[in-house]
Amino acid sequence: MIDFITKLQIVPVLWTGMTVRVLTVLLLANPLISSSAFAQIPKLADIIQTDKPGGESEEKKISPEQQLEITKAALTKAQTERSLAALSGNSPQDLNEKYHLLDGLVTRLNSQLNLIAEREALRTAHTAAAQKAKSWAGFPDPPPYSILMVDEIMGTVMTARDKVRGLNTNQELLARQVSQYREAAKLAHEMERKAVDEMDRAQSSEERSAALLQKELTGLRTRNADAMAVMIALRYEVLGERSGIAKVELELLERQLAEARKRTVFSRQDLDKALARLKANL
Repeated sequence: MIDFITKLQIVPVLWTGMTVRVLTVLLLANPLISSSAFAQIPKLADIIQTDKPGGESEEKKISPEQQLEITKAALTKAQTERSLAALSGNSPQDLNEKYHLLDGLVTRLNSQLNLIAEREALRTAHTAAAQKAKSWAGFPDPPPYSILMVDEIMGTVMTARDKVRGLNTNQELLARQVSQYREAAKLAHEMERKAVDEMDRAQSSEERSAALLQKELTGLRTRNADAMAVMIALRYEVLGERSGIAKVELELLERQLAEARKRTVFSRQDLDKALARLKANL
């Protein structure tokens, strides 16, 4: 092994990432240090957060099918109201605001439908990934396994870990938005209640007409706030499913790495491949 490293010193080397990995593979090939080197690979940490932001929301109490039907009905209602908005006798300014609110509501409800479909597809994929991981019984070829194969699996594991960490970080950020938009929806409901009180206190026909318009607009703002809160919550659920799939995939890769590193060899063919990679990166 020392003689081989000495020979390598006559080859001009550019210290790229691949070069370092190849030399690492060569060092790991030494049976005296390979087991201790592999022991340095960190264990997979449980970095997936299972806590839901703000507790269970009301939409979680119904089935996906019911949630889909409710959202479709709300979308149909909003589309109809948007079409009828042009027939309103209100001022152009009020009409523009009403149409804008209804148009935004239609957009958010459409997004909800897409997110519900995506969430259900990811849940199916999550189940399939878990089943695949559970049914994995080992590599098709018996050991020993090439040290280069182990190196490739290690690289895939590191990439998968980064993916899980990234998804987890994004989910934590989105969790804050879920709480923020729920609070915004609560505030919108409070404003709507105040608009109802104002209408009840109205005396003249002019006051009642103005109060009625404000109640209508405030109600539309509330519906938009509710739709936005649900939409962000659905995005959180979608991201949670993606995180779950990534975690299952990572756990399978960890199992494969553990299995592959039980018995490894460094053959002449592996040496030729390592040198070829080294030359390709000079």
